[in-house]
Amino acid sequence: MAAEDSQQLWSAPDVLGIVCRHLDVGAVTTARGKRRRRALNRREADIELWLPAQKQLLRDWLKGKNAVRRWTALLKLAGSDRFTTANALVQDLLATGWIEVEEQRRRGVWELTQIEFFALEELRERLGLKNRDKLAIKHQQLSSSAEYSDPQLARLSQDLGTMPAERAIQRHQLLQALEQWQGQQLFGTRRDFSQFARGNTKALSSSEWQWLSDGLDLEEWNIGRHTATLYLRAPIRLQLPDGELNLKVVPDFIALTPETIASVAAIKGRVQRWQVVENQTCFEKLARQSGEGDAVLWVPGQPPSWWQTAVAHLLTLCPAPAQIACDPDPAGIRIALTVGQLWQACGIDWAPWKMTADDLARLKHPLPLSDKDKALLEGLIANDQLIPFFFLASAMLRLGIKGEQEELFL
Repeated sequence: MAAEDSQQLWSAPDVLGIVCRHLDVGAVTTARGKRRRRALNRREADIELWLPAQKQLLRDWLKGKNAVRRWTALLKLAGSDRFTTANALVQDLLATGWIEVEEQRRRGVWELTQIEFFALEELRERLGLKNRDKLAIKHQQLSSSAEYSDPQLARLSQDLGTMPAERAIQRHQLLQALEQWQGQQLFGTRRDFSQFARGNTKALSSSEWQWLSDGLDLEEWNIGRHTATLYLRAPIRLQLPDGELNLKVVPDFIALTPETIASVAAIKGRVQRWQVVENQTCFEKLARQSGEGDAVLWVPGQPPSWWQTAVAHLLTLCPAPAQIACDPDPAGIRIALTVGQLWQACGIDWAPWKMTADDLARLKHPLPLSDKDKALLEGLIANDQLIPFFFLASAMLRLGIKGEQEELFL
């Protein structure tokens, strides 16, 4: 307690344990007199005895950050319908030691003018509100100690330093959930991830989803807007636990969930070749026109882990060589290489399809290579991964162009 606020300036406690200190000595009995009053001891447990209406009003008062509040401002927040509650609440706060009040003598009566809350954040916490001091400490600890193995998550975490503490903590927790999701190789819808991260399918706000989708390709993280499905056309019959699914009767293509494919115990029928196509329009056309022994798969961009797992399972039961067709651009090469590794892992041949230097040269509407494209190509070259696409990549770099798959198929 400061020197001017020392114990000898306060009166002896009254029957309620309230002490008083006059602010302008010599004017105690004048119309201009001011005083402060407070309780000597804090009775924290008494909060539980307050009426629900008092607790709710106090929550409304404590949403602000200032510990010192004008009584007129607090009455305005209470409104005319809670005037009586407000006066009763102040008396309980004073008696239990949570506030110090300042009063001014007007027309012979002491009128309340100002309230100072003690232990403001602790009081908020006892009423079910966030303790902002604890949030600030936790935010600082997370900002200095949280580490993410994935560079995308590490980059996103750098945005959190300037956010309000509570929001930053919540988003740190989302990043940690994403890292666990990836580490456990999970996949599912946005609702599935929300359930995983927070125990509720609708727990993430639209602003949180926007923040995540702005910083990450959620599809690559196996988080889709809808249930993941693998699109294919194949002249085969799938043996499932409760019967057989005949894909031969489907005139174009069908969508199967990863769970359905994982439950396939055997495949009847013969596939001469698998045709894997990146562009969905091209896939649909090929699925309607494919030959009797052809099986056609759509790869949704850079293939997520659930897609790779499902296709690998099909290959173990129905092995056949593959033709892989993606956009003749650096990203298309990376996708084709990822898909090709599934066949290579099974010891089955695969080859690029409509992804040669000649295909690039005959495009009527090529697009310019971006700096990002060039960096991606250089990275693939440095990792010695470009052998099936060496001539296509060389032509891209030489001509400075790339293309789209539709021109080559439609």
